Amino acid sequence: MDRIIEVAGVGQLFPVTAVIKIKNGGSWKEKARQQQLIKILDEIRTWPEVAKVQSADLFVKLAVNLFGLRLGLGFGDGFSARFLSRNLDYVSLDILAKKVDDRTFDSLVKRLRDRLPRMLADDPALVGWVGGNPSVAWETKTHLTASLPTMIPIVIGVAFLLMALFLRSLVIPTKAVLLNVLSLA
Repeated sequence: MDRIIEVAGVGQLFPVTAVIKIKNGGSWKEKARQQQLIKILDEIRTWPEVAKVQSADLFVKLAVNLFGLRLGLGFGDGFSARFLSRNLDYVSLDILAKKVDDRTFDSLVKRLRDRLPRMLADDPALVGWVGGNPSVAWETKTHLTASLPTMIPIVIGVAFLLMALFLRSLVIPTKAVLLNVLSLA
């Protein structure tokens, strides 16, 4: 694993993935759609948490025009074809963070979930989703943290009731609950 991290880089192992779909039969081969996606990608690339964004535009900036002919690979050509679906209605973005820590991933996922719908709002045919391991970890942590104030009293109450029922005493369950509450504080 250390060798993989050394060769690929830590950020390569945990990309935040965004998927953008064109509804109603559109295609990412349309030039206007490509320009819209490149504008979105350029904005994401300026965010402070982002080290690199890989998508179907990988080779677009490498192509050159020579005597009116475009030389080189274009949108979705070569290696970048892996970011497009077969029928060209989905495109994926792999967003790699500068640092691999919870704070950076949390900030990146929150920013992407907040701004991606606004970036796509100009075109009602576009819809986007955010996924990947950092996104799942952020959701899990957010939901667990939100439900913790409700779950702690429930667990303590059920433990108290079960101990009182089985031990037929109120002193031992009260002492156990108090010690558990003190250990949490």
